[in-house]
Amino acid sequence: MTCTRLSHAEAITLWQARDVSRVQAVLRRLVLLFWGVQVAFYASRGSWYIGVLAGLLQWAAWRCLCWGLRWVRQGVWRGIDVVHAAVLAWWSTRRRTS
Repeated sequence: MTCTRLSHAEAITLWQARDVSRVQAVLRRLVLLFWGVQVAFYASRGSWYIGVLAGLLQWAAWRCLCWGLRWVRQGVWRGIDVVHAAVLAWWSTRRRTS
């Protein structure tokens, strides 16, 4: 069995990915805890269906928010790519005319 060694940059990348994964897990648990407490609160007051409906509506809003932020982020990166290409084209024509 061979022992493969990672470079320092690869090891740092793995540590950062692990940290991000842990933070995401904690946030996910907090959101689920909040939704669970809300459903339990409504259920204890005798209207569990309102709790389930509120939880489903919040989940749908959360998914829409995530989708919207992903769409915005991709749009920003596309815009940066377009501007970068335009600046490079302008710079290359400027250098040719000089």
